[in-house]
Amino acid sequence: MTPKRFLFGGGIALIILGVTGLFGILGQLSDLAFFHPPHWINWVHFLLGLTIFSVSFTRYEKFQGWLVVFPAIIATMMGVVGLLFGSHLAQRFDIPELADPSDHSAHLVVGLLAIWAWRNRTK
Repeated sequence: MTPKRFLFGGGIALIILGVTGLFGILGQLSDLAFFHPPHWINWVHFLLGLTIFSVSFTRYEKFQGWLVVFPAIIATMMGVVGLLFGSHLAQRFDIPELADPSDHSAHLVVGLLAIWAWRNRTK
């Protein structure tokens, strides 16, 4: 896994996730929280996907390498915090979706892939 591959694959995944969410296809797949993000998150996924997919075609390898630091930190933290405290936060803030580990697990996987890509960047 390299930053370029991570951005390319992640961009495609986010575009698909965003489009299927915007058209209501994603919610028909399962009852898990992962398949039912808030509507605005679908737009974030779609637009972020377009952006990072585009960056994957640039020649700026150093920029690509540093760009994967953001999902490495943010997605990993979202996954770990969600898995550890999701049930508590769901009760505290009355947001039952936070108790479902599917979304937290997906973010953790993305974060770990980003860490892998960052470690394989050209120095």
